Amino acid sequence: MGYEFKISKNIIIIIVFLFLFGIVIQLARSNYVLQLNTGNGNLNDHTTKPTSALSAKEAEQFNSDEYLLVYDPEDSDSVALKNNNEKTFEYIKKNLEVVQVSDLPEDLSKYKNIIIAFSSLEKVNDINFITNYVYQGGEVFFEVRPELTDGFFTIYRKLGIYELGNEYETIEGIKLVSDILLKGNNLKVKDNFLVNSTLPVQINSSSKVLASSLKNVPLLWSTAYGKGTFMVFNGTMLGDKLNRGFIVGALSYLNGDFIYPIMNSKVVYIDDFPAPFPEGYNEDIYKQYRRNISTFFRDIWWPDIEQIGTKEDVKYTGVLIETYNNKTTGPFEDRIGIETLKTFGRDLIKLGGEIGVHGYNHQSLTTDQDQVESLEYKAWKSEKDMADSLKEAKDYFDSIFPNYTLHTYVPPSNILSEEGKQAIKEAIPSIDILASLYIQDEEQVSYVQEYEIGDEFIELPRLTSDYHYSDNNKWMTAASATMFGSFSHFIHPDDVLDKDRNKGDSWSVLSEQFGQMMHDVKKKYPWMKSTTASESAEKLKNYSQSEIFITEKDSKLTVNINNFSGSLDFLLRTEKSILSSKNCEVEKVSDDRYLVHAKDNKLVIQLEGK
Repeated sequence: MGYEFKISKNIIIIIVFLFLFGIVIQLARSNYVLQLNTGNGNLNDHTTKPTSALSAKEAEQFNSDEYLLVYDPEDSDSVALKNNNEKTFEYIKKNLEVVQVSDLPEDLSKYKNIIIAFSSLEKVNDINFITNYVYQGGEVFFEVRPELTDGFFTIYRKLGIYELGNEYETIEGIKLVSDILLKGNNLKVKDNFLVNSTLPVQINSSSKVLASSLKNVPLLWSTAYGKGTFMVFNGTMLGDKLNRGFIVGALSYLNGDFIYPIMNSKVVYIDDFPAPFPEGYNEDIYKQYRRNISTFFRDIWWPDIEQIGTKEDVKYTGVLIETYNNKTTGPFEDRIGIETLKTFGRDLIKLGGEIGVHGYNHQSLTTDQDQVESLEYKAWKSEKDMADSLKEAKDYFDSIFPNYTLHTYVPPSNILSEEGKQAIKEAIPSIDILASLYIQDEEQVSYVQEYEIGDEFIELPRLTSDYHYSDNNKWMTAASATMFGSFSHFIHPDDVLDKDRNKGDSWSVLSEQFGQMMHDVKKKYPWMKSTTASESAEKLKNYSQSEIFITEKDSKLTVNINNFSGSLDFLLRTEKSILSSKNCEVEKVSDDRYLVHAKDNKLVIQLEGK
């Protein structure tokens, strides 16, 4: 008797499902799907037409708070401190009048604060003129450790000091004993990037210490005098750019209610990604993971980075490299990373991230060989060669993502010349964001930026880097959160392979530290908006173009915004309770700070009190 083979209905359904699933998988890997729905549009696509709370005449006549900074033009440290304050006040959009110590105004009563940005108090003809201002209700901030002169000896007890040493001490590190940097209470910095010349002092118990040395020498304190307040910084570091957040934090503690606009963005860059992964084996990686270098990055590194991003609310902005050859003259045609770009570019986009440009190769866009000699790079022969290489990078990218608009350029090794900037604009006109460094590197060859809107590019610097959760990263994270309400960080895949950059740590250690850093940022600043570089640039535009006019009367804060683009955030420090708010959402983000989200161009916040 013959056997009749029958296929059940359920088996047929399973076969059809597997067949269709296979087709879907192949389509997902194909160029066809890569070319669909991957465009990210233009930065101006969603721009709201700005509105203004005040007319031009009202804005011109508005009586804003005035801050006075007094400096000594003959003292280079004082000039640096003055310059740093000017930029700081520009960022927080408050009016700062700057005068030389020889031109101190006869009437100080109109100023909200006076900042003393020089160390030799002998330069003041009558130091009692300043102490009387405080006694009558004014507030003075000594931003640099005073010199041991008669002028200082005359007033040091009024500054809250009851015992004073007779020579300066150099100290490294700092300990915060307050929330002067947002969520920075108990932060200890032991690395030597923070160095101060200080005076050994003992201060009155009635004074409030906000920061000290690691050995408990008071570094920052405030003390009441009459109806006013003195604040004293017993150090010399506030002329450095990386300490602007500390200045803002100090001012917020000196003043009872202190509100200023912020960017509110969190962006993390992966430089050299997507890019061809190195071939071959790394002994440490193979020993731990039994994989060669390229499969380690595919199977271990990228899944770990993805998981951290998903868990800790991070959007990645990757910047592509086409090849790692060192050609700086044409032709430029080595397309060796196509599969990497397809796979990881698609993954970045699916995660809500962004793809930008690092370059055709990793040669910095400069014609100056001295600028790149220490990196063993080759300078470009001409601006045309730079542009031609970038055109090839764009053609390479467009062959896979033809509907995607490139906006962001990150210079290799953070080096970029003016010729390089022009080459970018010629080769890829859609690029309108440059993301290099906020703080100068040790070699002082980097392209250093401020947050600003330039004529051709949006300058969007990065503030921190590395997988390590170092003291430097902890300090800059807290300082940037205080100053800008922002976090901007970058990593490289090949940091894992470089013993200088990984400091001998394995990927398991590096990934743990990076994950902890991202976790702490999310935990401390959960309100901070996770953004791509392009999204962060939009926030910078809204923040930069706004004009702020603040009135404080009877514990009521009124904030008028001109050039308001529909969304703007502020940080408010106050020890008072908030009774009501109008045209804004107010969220408590620490013991004494609030995030204020403006929904219209005129905000009213009623605090407890009269």
